[in-house]
Amino acid sequence: MVKSARPGLLAVLALLCLALLPASARAAEDMPKYLQDLDRAYRSGDWVLQCDSARVCRILGVVRKSGRGSDTRAVVTISRGIERQAQYHVRFAFIDDHGFDMPPPDQSVRLYTRGQPRMLPPVPLQLGAAEGDARYPQYRTNSEQAWRIVSALRHWPRAVLRSRGGAYSNMPMGNLDRLLRRMDRMQRPLAGSLSPAEEARWMKEYHYTVVRSRRPEDLAIPDDVMLACDSYTHVNSHEGWQVGSNHILWIAHCPEGAKIFLGERLTGADGERGRYRPPVPFHVRDTKGRIRPAHDANFDSERSLLQLMLEKNGRWDCGHRLQLGYLKQGGFGLIEDRRMPMCRGLPSAYWLLAWSPTSWKLAD
Repeated sequence: MVKSARPGLLAVLALLCLALLPASARAAEDMPKYLQDLDRAYRSGDWVLQCDSARVCRILGVVRKSGRGSDTRAVVTISRGIERQAQYHVRFAFIDDHGFDMPPPDQSVRLYTRGQPRMLPPVPLQLGAAEGDARYPQYRTNSEQAWRIVSALRHWPRAVLRSRGGAYSNMPMGNLDRLLRRMDRMQRPLAGSLSPAEEARWMKEYHYTVVRSRRPEDLAIPDDVMLACDSYTHVNSHEGWQVGSNHILWIAHCPEGAKIFLGERLTGADGERGRYRPPVPFHVRDTKGRIRPAHDANFDSERSLLQLMLEKNGRWDCGHRLQLGYLKQGGFGLIEDRRMPMCRGLPSAYWLLAWSPTSWKLAD
């Protein structure tokens, strides 16, 4: 089993509240250079490369908005396993200018070159059935076509998708070749990249058990939650969930973003004066200790996961999407960190994976 790199940057400090280790705040300072390089994103034009904690790297490409809402934009994801001579996998998704899912083109669609002195043979996509989330499907090309598509996008100055009906979508532009060579270097074996001591310290397996949540019964919203918003007297809306046996997770939805609180059940003699202690704010901090406010937060009751959106430069369509679960061991642990450095109106379901645990499951 491939070990996961210890989470870096925001991921380190997304092990929040009771689960936060004192050493985590120093993690970015002494993280080996190889893992710092693995953690960061690399961009060229419309393309961005991000590797994850299992050293699987993905390159995502999407063009800017055209300003015409009905235009279709292709979202291209190129990935490859860490074994030597691994094949490329290419997946396509299709969205409009607003980021809404669009149906895939028919089988006549071809990849055509632009900007070449002579017309080169077009490359058929040969898309398979929809994969992944039904709301945000992706369509994988077969392995034989994948290398041809990657080669075309790597060497052609510009490319466009055309079907029988004419031009269908422009393709991402940029120095894809540079990012593919970077991917090769990042996915090389760890031998020579980390010392045995560094590998023992930083390459860990993370097996999480997430406790199931439920709605608390007959529990009034605390004043700290009701009055949490900066600009409004009362919150727009709120939700509360019991996580574990002793805590209540509160989410206050405010105009400026989401405010999150964690309340603890009183036990023993204190229990005579009330069921829960006053809730305390629940923050995400980066490795410099700065609080990163959540633009949005919601709780998935089916999977007992808290999802936080951390915006970039005031934009909702770029930044971080963190998913956290309340662990059987106590405290919140990071389940998934997806990132998007380019603000392109791309739904977060397509953002690039940067960190996930080796495994996680819901408690029985």
